[in-house]
Amino acid sequence: MQSDHAADIDDVLTRMPVWVAPALWRSEVRHAILRYIRHGSLPPREGYSKVLEVEGLVKQSREIRDHHLVLTIAVETGCSAYDSEFVALAMEEGIPLLTYDQKLINTFPRIAMTPGEWLERQQN
Repeated sequence: MQSDHAADIDDVLTRMPVWVAPALWRSEVRHAILRYIRHGSLPPREGYSKVLEVEGLVKQSREIRDHHLVLTIAVETGCSAYDSEFVALAMEEGIPLLTYDQKLINTFPRIAMTPGEWLERQQN
């Protein structure tokens, strides 16, 4: 799928071939692909194969068992429980949360960043 961010995403995939995500990540991928299909920039049949392609990238999915952490993040920041699961996993694993969600980036500037920002930090 082509987007304004395709080059950065390809570069991140080359540098970070193993991905970890909360168990609900498939819903996020399906939602994003559905947006491309509805916009008319991706045929449905190609969307189905893109889901399978992304499944090959995520090597581990984890259920966040610390419900207290997820709910605390959500209550204290106003983020959804859904987004808070991604933040909690990044915190627990000590890994960055790569996202284009500006609210998450603003709320968690040490953890959440765009793929382009992550690439810049890798060069420094």
